[in-house]
Amino acid sequence: MFKLLKCYQQSKTIGATFVVAGTAIGAAVLAQPLTASSIGYQNSLFLLFGMWLLMIIASYVQLALFKNKPDNMSFAKLVNCEIGSIGQAVALCVKMLLFYSLLAAYMTGGTSVMLGLLSQLNIYIPHALGVFFFALVFGSIVSFSTRAVDQTNRIFLKILFSLFAVLLFFLLPQTQSVYLCESVTFDIRNWLIAIPIIFTSYGFHGSIPSLIAYLKNDQKKLMLSFFVGSLITLLVYILWQTATLGTIACSQLAQLNKSQLPVFLSQIGQMSTYPILMPHLLNIFSFCAIVTSFLGVGLGQFNYISELTENKLNTQLPAIKQLFNVILTVGVPLIFALAYPKGFILALSVASAWLAILALILPGIMGVRSKQFSMAQRSLSCLCLLSGISLLCLELYLLF
Repeated sequence: MFKLLKCYQQSKTIGATFVVAGTAIGAAVLAQPLTASSIGYQNSLFLLFGMWLLMIIASYVQLALFKNKPDNMSFAKLVNCEIGSIGQAVALCVKMLLFYSLLAAYMTGGTSVMLGLLSQLNIYIPHALGVFFFALVFGSIVSFSTRAVDQTNRIFLKILFSLFAVLLFFLLPQTQSVYLCESVTFDIRNWLIAIPIIFTSYGFHGSIPSLIAYLKNDQKKLMLSFFVGSLITLLVYILWQTATLGTIACSQLAQLNKSQLPVFLSQIGQMSTYPILMPHLLNIFSFCAIVTSFLGVGLGQFNYISELTENKLNTQLPAIKQLFNVILTVGVPLIFALAYPKGFILALSVASAWLAILALILPGIMGVRSKQFSMAQRSLSCLCLLSGISLLCLELYLLF
């Protein structure tokens, strides 16, 4: 235990922990109160803990698969080594689709919240200009270096946690046990909708290869970062659920407008005891949460695309390669955000299907097939595989 705690004396381990927490704590924190309101507070806590445990197991399985592999090995190359070229092709497609879906959700939601903040200052700019500004600023940070993402992520996380503490200071005293103990009518469809949203809330797994390269594949430091980062995420979600579901009746939350984030946040703020202050704090908190997720996912997507294009660009100018890769990284989400300014929920819901394949099904298959795994590791891999298949079938049912 002492050796594990000693790891935190090194800045990179702290940075990796913050990237895990920042990647996970994002747009899902805004969708959780609405989905949790349909199943009740106590049931939402059960789902939060269950999905956290599942995703910790999945991160352990994936990390074990990278053991004794080169630090710079990508997830697709790992799949190719363990399964073959067909598995690699699936991994390539799924990872790109997952990252694009998440980035589209974050860019759409982030731009919407940013414009809402500016409108509160009587500054009005077109939606398209806001999308371009968001993509330019945060896309540039992602393309610069992992260190730049780490440092920027720390700044936004400090603001995020500071505002979170302030929000809890105002909201928790208003918490009423009657709301937390409020019983809701059991509806299987409400549960089916809530499961993918809460599952996606812990989706930091796409950034694992980048973090492995960042920490030189030090298994102890990486697992510690995954555990502490995801545990921070779990605690934040529990406090957030308590603050929101404990101050507003589930029946009221279920009736709020969830198609536009600024409207949703303003409605929650106006229901509080501080209707003038709370909407502003909620908007800033939400913007920081979305930005930290965008940085973590964007880093993974940029590194991924850079690897794919490494031997396919004929230019010898690093700046041209960098520009081309960043355009590929933010281009698709930017187009989506321009075409679907209210597509936040749509993009986020689609991401859960890709995450089930990437974080559970493919690592599960590799773990079951691995000759280096112990019986316990194979059992955990089998659990991931079965859980991933169930989640994928559930998401396909909801979508179609």
